[in-house]
Amino acid sequence: MRVLLFVLLIGLSNTFFAQSNFKNRSANKISDIPPGYYSGTENLTGEELKSALHAIIRNHIRRSYSQVREDLKTTDEDPNNSSNVLLLYTGWSSPKSNFGGGVDNWNREHVWPKSHGFPNEGDTAYTDIHHLRPTDVTVNSARGNLDFDNGGIEVPEAPGNYFDGDSWEPRDAVKGDVARMVFYMSTRYEQTGNYDLELTNFAGTTGPFLGVDSTLIEWHNGDPVDTFEINRHEKIYAIQGNRNPFVDHPEFVAKIWGDTSSTPDPTADSTFYISEVSDALATGNEFLEIFNNSDQVVDLTGAKLIRLNGNGTFDGYVFDFASDGSGDTQIQPYGFLITARGSSKAAFEGEWGVLPTGVAYFQGNDNLYFGSGTARRWAMKTGGTANTNDGTLIDDTQTAVAGSGKRSYQNVVGGWITENSIANSTPGELDAGQALPVELTSFSVQTVNGYALITWQTASEQNNLGFEIQRSVGMKNNWGNIGFVPGKGTSNAANYYSFTDDKNLLSGNYSYRLKQIDLDGSYTFSDVLQLNITEPDETVLYQNSPNPFNPSTNIEFKVQSAQNVILDVYDIKGERIITLVNKYLQPGSYKFNFDAGNLSSGIYFYRLQSDKTIIKKMNFLK
Repeated sequence: MRVLLFVLLIGLSNTFFAQSNFKNRSANKISDIPPGYYSGTENLTGEELKSALHAIIRNHIRRSYSQVREDLKTTDEDPNNSSNVLLLYTGWSSPKSNFGGGVDNWNREHVWPKSHGFPNEGDTAYTDIHHLRPTDVTVNSARGNLDFDNGGIEVPEAPGNYFDGDSWEPRDAVKGDVARMVFYMSTRYEQTGNYDLELTNFAGTTGPFLGVDSTLIEWHNGDPVDTFEINRHEKIYAIQGNRNPFVDHPEFVAKIWGDTSSTPDPTADSTFYISEVSDALATGNEFLEIFNNSDQVVDLTGAKLIRLNGNGTFDGYVFDFASDGSGDTQIQPYGFLITARGSSKAAFEGEWGVLPTGVAYFQGNDNLYFGSGTARRWAMKTGGTANTNDGTLIDDTQTAVAGSGKRSYQNVVGGWITENSIANSTPGELDAGQALPVELTSFSVQTVNGYALITWQTASEQNNLGFEIQRSVGMKNNWGNIGFVPGKGTSNAANYYSFTDDKNLLSGNYSYRLKQIDLDGSYTFSDVLQLNITEPDETVLYQNSPNPFNPSTNIEFKVQSAQNVILDVYDIKGERIITLVNKYLQPGSYKFNFDAGNLSSGIYFYRLQSDKTIIKKMNFLK
């Protein structure tokens, strides 16, 4: 039996950051809430409670951005190492002195992205410590200004985090922390001077919006407040002078935004949207068309349409389905609701023709006010107070649409097209620009740890069976099938796909293309992408992923030159558990799976021996 010399481990222990298990689910400490801090919130719910909390937490000490850098060294200090801070998305413990802009440094992450409402360093929200966290520079860059939602591709630099074209999913241990920071920002910066930060129920937002609120509520419920979050909260209160109500009173979330964990909102799908606006010159035949691009029936009884100025500010007009007219409020799957300004269905069809079978019709009134010749921006919300600009945002046209005698329709990529005549209006039907064959809006390939990561996005799909991923080696045009990804059938929503070519790719040129196959067997090919994989500059052993793990994890490495390679796993006593590799390998990247299902929980070490010896540790948690 071979024993690993732990003198080597001690020497190597400071060469990488350790992931700290700081979450304590059985934490019983209660925040030190000052007596009377939340006076006046008793028995309040909804917007009234949110407004009362806003008044309580509004005034606080503003810190400079430089001061915040130092403050984070206190608020986010690693409880197991006072010289380090804990990084939000990775959980790594990093030296406080390691602040900077390099790929191995940490910097300040705006959990509510600064581009979503407060882009200037002089803005109070820009330096609010409640939503600023130390984060690995590379991971911070990967997150960018994405909304929060579930799903996507795992972040190579931060296993357990996922992203796609419009959203970011943090690791499980901090999902609730993220949600409560976002709820704080929406409450603290509600209709205050230059600020009106608002949560939405869809991703892909711009301006002072951030989503997805139903997902954030689920994260809040699934990851309750713990000791680290409470301690951080108290430190911020000592520095900044205000508190996060949702750390002190987690129940406030349900009182304001509801609880989606028990009764899913059928309008939560971001593909539920305003699809056409037609302004028929105050004849009563003006209409807004709403499209339900989901497989569920949705009911607009509690919904309302808000008219906005072009810059997104409220201009005083609210149309409420519960009180402003009568008619159908349920939209069938992949169906339409036509909301008119006052015409009966018979009069409306006399103007536009008979509506297609199954189209819902709502006879509204003058509260659906289009204005006099001016294009307007429209938002759709649910909940809140009747005929009031509040509630949960479902859709926003993001731009001024239509205008007297004009019509506008939303295309498949979310843009609006305006025509100077209403003649081509299509109530209850998708326009040609709204229903297209499978349309790729992006297609890319890149190397990740020596493998080829292929990602693509569709703007719309019709009868799409799926995508066959094909690869050709060198310049020989020798295409072969390496995988298949199912499509979405028919969809007018943006969809994101990925595929990893994780075969051991040697250095050389590779070509990739997609074969999109329809349900009837017909197919088309995408453009061809080229990828050049070069020999590694040096032998590298990567941190295993996931880590901690249960019961298995992947260990990856790359070899600089052809040589014999040995990869062993050891327990905490230095006893070798298993040899995963002992063979002669060509230059390139390799990945092996280690299954610890029959072992005890604890720390294990893995060692790579080649032209150099590299040792790393991993944490098995049953």
